[in-house]
Amino acid sequence: TAGGCPHRGWDGTAPAVSLRVADVATSRGDGDVRFEVLLEAENHGATPVVVEPGRASRGRFREPGSLALPPRRGGAHPGPHVRCLTLQLVVPAPEVAAGLAACTGRRFGWTGVTVTLLAHNLGRTVTDELRLSFDLQPFTRTPEGGWGWTDDLLTDDGGWGWLAVRSYRDLAVPA
Repeated sequence: TAGGCPHRGWDGTAPAVSLRVADVATSRGDGDVRFEVLLEAENHGATPVVVEPGRASRGRFREPGSLALPPRRGGAHPGPHVRCLTLQLVVPAPEVAAGLAACTGRRFGWTGVTVTLLAHNLGRTVTDELRLSFDLQPFTRTPEGGWGWTDDLLTDDGGWGWLAVRSYRDLAVPA
């Protein structure tokens, strides 16, 4: 220890979690556009972790509570070390209509949707903040100049989430 704080070298109990968009379901009704984005969290580590939905730039998480991810034990994917969270996003009809009227491009939708997920080791001594950004663009311009709907709406899923912040909570060191 240095100055009463434990050394922060490699920590085998730190989370090793990945985050990605697994699927997107859409629906339209009364002019509103609804998205259900299935986010997959996977524990790649040898110790269990707890993940919690954080903030979303748009929408809300259907499952507001935490999820336990057991350690990966080799074997086939997916296993119990993989769990999914659903982000629900509803865009009201007036926002959809105004956006379509103002759009001059070939595609229209919502870009830079960003979600945050917190991953903790069981002792909560290490917390990772993971972020993932993606674009949802379900409208495409038709040859006649109008707007059509496409199921190929995930135009930039950002691949995998990235580690934005890792924070440590020091435990008291016995004297």
